[in-house]
Amino acid sequence: MKKYQEFLTEVNRRLSEKKLNEFIEHVKSKCKPFLKKIQNNIISYPLYRGMKKAPIIFIGKKVRTNRKPTDTKLATHKKFNIAFDKGFGIKARSDCLFIAGSFKDARYYGDGTAHIIFPEGKFDFLWSPSVKDLYLSNVRAECDHGKLSQEEINDLIKRSYIKNKSLTTGIKSGNEIMIKCKSYSGIDVKYIDKIVDRLK
Repeated sequence: MKKYQEFLTEVNRRLSEKKLNEFIEHVKSKCKPFLKKIQNNIISYPLYRGMKKAPIIFIGKKVRTNRKPTDTKLATHKKFNIAFDKGFGIKARSDCLFIAGSFKDARYYGDGTAHIIFPEGKFDFLWSPSVKDLYLSNVRAECDHGKLSQEEINDLIKRSYIKNKSLTTGIKSGNEIMIKCKSYSGIDVKYIDKIVDRLK
């Protein structure tokens, strides 16, 4: 299989059948754990990610680790990481891929559209039935203003989030999902009809 950058250079704004076939075969081979969790039903359980200046399709994109926040205060970012690491063993805010079960919410973070995402290989995930988006939450605002101690943040995160359970329910909720994986592939949501039947 081609590396991400090699594949990326071949992709232009026309989606050829050859590139589409390569994408589908790559997903079938590399994304088996994810496809199994959603019963190969990408229509009912899509993972959306808003992306800027992304190609129509891509494969094997590496997940950034130790990422720095773009809008969240660094101190708040670090406190959240401590809480997730303590509660679930994952530094979720710096080492995870941020995904949404809602196209409307995902495109807010991209160029007005979104990609359907496929985590590759084994992966962990976190989501909350009660927190739509941690960045937009009252918890984040209170942390920014120093109103919560680290112990209070730890407790809130532990009580609010679920690890590696009920992924399909999490997707249906439309809430933010944080995925810990090494790499992922994606396709512009406009082309989902071209892959649905071929992934079954």
